[in-house]
Amino acid sequence: MVVTTPNPIHGISAPGISWSTVNLSEAVPGPVSPLGWSVWSPAGEVGARAPFYAMGAIPKAMVAPPKRPEDAVLNVFFGRVALRVDFMCEIGDLVPGTSGEALGQQVFGMVPETFESRPSKRRYPIIAVKFPPAFLRVPSLIRRARAETGPWWTAEVARTPGLDLPGARAQLQAGIDRFTGNLALQATAIVCGIQILFEQLSLLAAKGGVDPAALMSGHGSHEETAVIDDLWAVSRDRLSLEDFVARHGYHGPFEGELSGVSWREDPTPLVKIVDGYRSMDESASPAAPPGPPPAGRPRPGCWRRCPGPARPRPAWC
Repeated sequence: MVVTTPNPIHGISAPGISWSTVNLSEAVPGPVSPLGWSVWSPAGEVGARAPFYAMGAIPKAMVAPPKRPEDAVLNVFFGRVALRVDFMCEIGDLVPGTSGEALGQQVFGMVPETFESRPSKRRYPIIAVKFPPAFLRVPSLIRRARAETGPWWTAEVARTPGLDLPGARAQLQAGIDRFTGNLALQATAIVCGIQILFEQLSLLAAKGGVDPAALMSGHGSHEETAVIDDLWAVSRDRLSLEDFVARHGYHGPFEGELSGVSWREDPTPLVKIVDGYRSMDESASPAAPPGPPPAGRPRPGCWRRCPGPARPRPAWC
């Protein structure tokens, strides 16, 4: 049989455009299905553009997915999702404190040979107005989105078995809409907040002779550590498997793929993980006292070795 319809998981690209799968393999591991790409494509396109609108580097008209597929920032080739390198380099030429070449190296570890840098300051006044509020607001926006999404997921999953076909379609669309908004918000948090703080902290650590990795590990709880803590609790019979699934059942193999099977749908892989934890002794517990601090752990007062003028300042200051 000859297939004449376009391949839904193999896109098209304008000549001379560079693409990279770097930084996407964790979110979208392995080839995507047509179903998965039908969600990732519009959501990822907005997510790739939203941070730069939030900081003022591009106008609002550039946030929506483009009409021509050749102008997409996110694409798929043989099922593998890729990001357009040229777009990121072009953005770098518009942002103070960096350049297209620097941003390409930072994000992808390369700059296309065909890229021609065209630095411009035309967006600087807009960035000066929009960037600081975006930086200050994004933590509270992330916390609010998390507080709203958790209960929403719990409630929706509980009513899924009783939905008819129209209801299921409506629920799926509501999930896609929420995913799109949260993805754009997460990308904005990375670009307008986390990456900036990471760079500044790394510079401070270098001035103080401290390994920056020692400053960014083992501090507080987050989503991943909560999963590990609860897995350990299940392995010690302090938490039921059912309660664990109620909290974390959206995880599972290939969870970045929409057609993947979550732990809520099939807990078999989860049971194997719990059995592995059960075979460990208590010294492996996430709550076990930590060992000696690794070499490079900051000592009290180490930041005072950085003279005031040498302390790096954010690009917008």
